[in-house]
Amino acid sequence: MEEDGISLADSPSESTDFSVFDKQRASLQTYLDSLPYQCESIDEMQKKLEHIVRMIYICAKAKDWPVLSTWDGMLQW
Repeated sequence: MEEDGISLADSPSESTDFSVFDKQRASLQTYLDSLPYQCESIDEMQKKLEHIVRMIYICAKAKDWPVLSTWDGMLQW
């Protein structure tokens, strides 16, 4: 590999300090900070999302389809 002047350290995955999740989180925080009004924090939004997903799982396991569609609609917030 050294003959062609390319090393493994030149690859994008090796040269980045943040994971993809960290980059997305930083981008979201930048967006939230730029808004002219107060929003939920990222942690609050994550807790809400986890609650909705937990309820969807419970409804699917119980095969309660009408209630499941209600929780599925909550993902549109």
